[in-house]
Amino acid sequence: MRKRLSSMFVIAILIPVMIIMIYHLFVLDWLNSHNQQKLDTYGENTSITMTQNISLMLGNLVNAAQTFTYSHEVQSMAAGELAINPVRINNIIMMAQRYNPDSMDVLLTDMSGTTYSLKGYLSQVVEQYVKEYAGQHYTSHQPATFTIFELDTNKTPYLLYSAPVFATNMAAHYGKQIGVISILCSTKQLQTILQSTDDMQAELVYADTGQVLLKNSHLYPKGRIYTQRIPNTGLELRCTASGIGTDDESSFFLKHIVISIIIMVLLFIYLAWIVHRLFLKSIMQMNREICLLNQQDTTARLRNIPENEIGSIATYINQMLDTVHGLNQRMTENLERLYQADLLKKKTQLYAYQSQINPHFLYNMLQCMRGIALTRDMRDIADICTSMATIFRYSIKGETQVPLERELFITDLYLNMLRVRFQDRVQYMIDVDPALGAHRIAKLTLQPLVENAVFHGLAPNGYEGTITITAQIEYDQLYLKIHDDGVSIKPNVLKSLRQQMESPIQMETEMDEDAHIGIINVHNKLRLCYGMEYGLRIESKVGDTTVTVLLPLQEAL
Repeated sequence: MRKRLSSMFVIAILIPVMIIMIYHLFVLDWLNSHNQQKLDTYGENTSITMTQNISLMLGNLVNAAQTFTYSHEVQSMAAGELAINPVRINNIIMMAQRYNPDSMDVLLTDMSGTTYSLKGYLSQVVEQYVKEYAGQHYTSHQPATFTIFELDTNKTPYLLYSAPVFATNMAAHYGKQIGVISILCSTKQLQTILQSTDDMQAELVYADTGQVLLKNSHLYPKGRIYTQRIPNTGLELRCTASGIGTDDESSFFLKHIVISIIIMVLLFIYLAWIVHRLFLKSIMQMNREICLLNQQDTTARLRNIPENEIGSIATYINQMLDTVHGLNQRMTENLERLYQADLLKKKTQLYAYQSQINPHFLYNMLQCMRGIALTRDMRDIADICTSMATIFRYSIKGETQVPLERELFITDLYLNMLRVRFQDRVQYMIDVDPALGAHRIAKLTLQPLVENAVFHGLAPNGYEGTITITAQIEYDQLYLKIHDDGVSIKPNVLKSLRQQMESPIQMETEMDEDAHIGIINVHNKLRLCYGMEYGLRIESKVGDTTVTVLLPLQEAL
């Protein structure tokens, strides 16, 4: 029977899955062909449009250069018959500026190979580069050429067009090359044309060598490439496209997605009916019978047992009910009683320890206020009262877990009151990374330890010394350290403290002045809150006592 159920389930799943896969393969093949056609059309049209715009721009640059080369004044200057004077051809320079608003300078190389700037608005580095290039262009008798370059000093690309100047207006040099006219432009307009598409990578390259002169920032290294030659420039535009998205295409995809979803919903409805008929009907029947087992009738068992895997489960459940029901009931009752008793004990102990810490703290605060009143004027008392009210409100709030930054704030208020009381003889430093402030600790953990350090460690030295508080994380545990440079704990007292800290938690703790009641109470409170492996560690030697608080990491929610 198990084999029959498994076979039926596999067949019921495979049939709709195969139908969905075949349908999507056909749709995917058609969509790929359709998208490729649209991509080719888009790539060709976009590259042609960009090529026309670049050709028009470069054509304007060629026209401006030809205006210079046919000028009688320019030819005379190049032949050395007239001195180089931009004023003589100012109207031509202005016209060239109208042809190409991005033009930066016009340079003329005469028969001697010397290059002169006709506008003189370039930096020295750029002007020197252009003059060297124009001089080499003249001496090598190159035809008109376009080039794009950038210098390491500013990383700004420039467009340079250099055209030979032939003598057409003077008999002495007629037909000979007498110089070179060079027009330097910024590449802003070219960059605008290349950036006009967001779907393609556009590159302006040398047609012969393929060297990239200028490109936009879009990168499609594995797309289809469309190349357009720019006439009479020796340049070509190379565009790379990897995809295209249009509203029509999005609508087309959406229709197919909707169709696919409808088909899948219908198929899964069919699957749900099959699964319900083969499995869920039996499971629901068994579930109804299991719900009836919650009644007091301990003899109730599952009765409708089908002859398949579900029937085997029902049989095992009946066997478990026969052997475990009574034992489980008694165990549940015992565990409930133990849990309630343990919970009540912990709540009682926590309340007792908290009640011991708070009166002890308030008593010392009252002593502090008394000392202030005797040695200072009323303003100091007002400050102390404000701090004490804040601390008191903090201590009586119902929450037991607080962020570390809040606990440090309350401790800072308390230490500041002690510093004022003892006329700056008590100094302190809190060196804790603010990033640790979100970790939660038990409330009133640090204040009793600081109080113990002052009134047991610094008091024999006339309340003179320094309290230091630090924090660090090691092995997913939080370590808080309270250090004082007062007198050390006597060896016999330290030994007694450690014995009490290692012993089981006791509710009764004698209020002896030398018993360090604050340390014991905080230690027991931490063990109740976090477990017996957490709490306090004490190290003490002459002039160096450190109490370490070991806590688990608990970040704020």
